[in-house]
Amino acid sequence: MPSVCHIDKEGYKHWGLEYEGLKVPMFPGVDENIANLPEMEIYDGDVLLLSFPKSGTHWIWEILTMVRSEKAEYTDQCRLQHFLEFCKQEKIAANKARLLTSHLPLRLLPPGVQEKKIKTVMMARNLKDIAVSFYSQVTRKDHDDDYQGSFEGFLDIFMAGQLGYGSWFDYMLDWQKSFEDNPDWPVHIILFEDLKEDPTREIQKLARYLGKNDDAEHCSQIAEKCHIDRLKEIKPEPMMKFFRKGIVGDWKNLFSQDQNDEFEETYKTKAADLKQSFRFEI
Repeated sequence: MPSVCHIDKEGYKHWGLEYEGLKVPMFPGVDENIANLPEMEIYDGDVLLLSFPKSGTHWIWEILTMVRSEKAEYTDQCRLQHFLEFCKQEKIAANKARLLTSHLPLRLLPPGVQEKKIKTVMMARNLKDIAVSFYSQVTRKDHDDDYQGSFEGFLDIFMAGQLGYGSWFDYMLDWQKSFEDNPDWPVHIILFEDLKEDPTREIQKLARYLGKNDDAEHCSQIAEKCHIDRLKEIKPEPMMKFFRKGIVGDWKNLFSQDQNDEFEETYKTKAADLKQSFRFEI
């Protein structure tokens, strides 16, 4: 798998890999993991969690584990143990009711996902907050990317789709087409902003979709257990870094007026065919 380096306008570098035209993070063995996905068996009881990076994936994964177990109790499992492009297949649980996760487009996922049309949850978030969260991740001292540029330089290469998993616009439009081409595929879309605004309501919707207990009190307990602040306290050290602020509108702390104006122009053009709308503040 070839490595690719993108240099921002300030001269700072961001490294990644490329697999069949898609930019992917430099996970150990990521090329082999993706290459083996066509051979992976998918079971009717599996549930797939889809998201673009930094959309609240770890948050909703914790919620999903409780909804599926119908218990407001923390699991000793980790999302990374079910992350298709991150894990070797033999290390992914072999039971027939797994909660699988991925940031990949449909064309790179196991064929059984589409053939069996397993229940699929997509977690989506407004792009401005994704950009800020992404920047926080790649500039973290303990992160493999070791990107040292400013937010201004980062935003240019991010909006151009030159970071891990490529363009958010391409990702969202690709999945939109996949769902439209398969109208009998049971898909449930959760918006980060809606989940933040009224977690109990959104967890009830999720529970109904999965055929699980949607009692308001039960779902409220899950919401409380999965509050970002609680997850930061309870999760072990390696996982704590995946829970940052968990708020809507954090983009206002980094975007300048010029950056916001340029973003709006780009968004208007590239998201013209995107049917899903997003709120940038609540």
